[in-house]
Amino acid sequence: MKQRNFMDWPEQSVVVIRTTLVYMAKKINSIWYRYKMDIWRDIYNIVLNDQKPKDNIPLTSTITAYLLRKAMGKNPGYKKEAGILDKFLSPIFNDEQIQAAYKGFHIFSPDVSDELLNRYEAIKKELDDTKPDLLIVGACGLSPLGLAYAMENPDKQVVDTDLSEIVVTRQIPTFPKPSNHQISRLDLLDEEAIKEFGQRIREAASATGLESLAIVIEGLTFYLDDEQRERLNKNLQTLVKKIKPENPEATFIFDYFTWWQPSRDRDIKSNSDHSLWKIFQNLTKNITSGQKCFMKDIEEVKEYLATQNFINIRHSRYSAKGNAHNVYVCEYRSKKNERCIQQPEILTS
Repeated sequence: MKQRNFMDWPEQSVVVIRTTLVYMAKKINSIWYRYKMDIWRDIYNIVLNDQKPKDNIPLTSTITAYLLRKAMGKNPGYKKEAGILDKFLSPIFNDEQIQAAYKGFHIFSPDVSDELLNRYEAIKKELDDTKPDLLIVGACGLSPLGLAYAMENPDKQVVDTDLSEIVVTRQIPTFPKPSNHQISRLDLLDEEAIKEFGQRIREAASATGLESLAIVIEGLTFYLDDEQRERLNKNLQTLVKKIKPENPEATFIFDYFTWWQPSRDRDIKSNSDHSLWKIFQNLTKNITSGQKCFMKDIEEVKEYLATQNFINIRHSRYSAKGNAHNVYVCEYRSKKNERCIQQPEILTS
């Protein structure tokens, strides 16, 4: 009997090839998934005693998320946000160094969690008051703000933005995201990237009939020097013009560090005998070494924003004045917008 040749069975050959390709695709996908999870570890592989300045932003994003999650755990009204943070933090939850950093804040500066919650709450309530059709969150870090707003307002659109490292960490395959929420890489100090991003958002917004726009910048301004802050403000205004060329106007929500306000230093509970004290000191030193902008008080922040072509500037009524980080709300309207022929206006709180 003649021996059968593999090529005598073309259908079986196709099946074998297809099965092999499917298997290879699954292996590649598995490797890619593990790679993305490894990036979590790479970003937060923190040596607290030898922290490099470039690592300040990822580090603060992580610690801020942990401390905010702690405060939300005590408030049943933030169950949704707490669940989002649990998902973001789960890949690094057992990291010993991150846990040590978190415990250090919990022991030596316990009021920080409530201060971060007040900042979050003030921004969220301002958004609830204005209900923008399109919300863009710049330098979102691990904040649950954009996702929570999208979940609570399915008829609105939300775009969270940050640098590549943060975007990757937020793309958790098992985390269900609402269809009205997107996340995009965006360097807020890159003018060309801003223009390109604005064009893409404009096309999507015009197709869906979105009108009102709000942009939130939280936890960023105090890491920027004078030139960088001016560039940020110019780029944000360019973004508004790109998204809404016919009617360039938007609401902005910022937070600024004011050093004449009662600060976290006041609340630090020193204990040099504690095993975590040195770690905590190194951590706070590494974080604050990257901070460059400290406004004197609330009035100075409002005066500064007025010089940057913002109008109707006010300190959020939801933001506790005793906090070092205060929330401000203002508007921008291009000179092309004939409805705005006025000088920058500063509103009292």
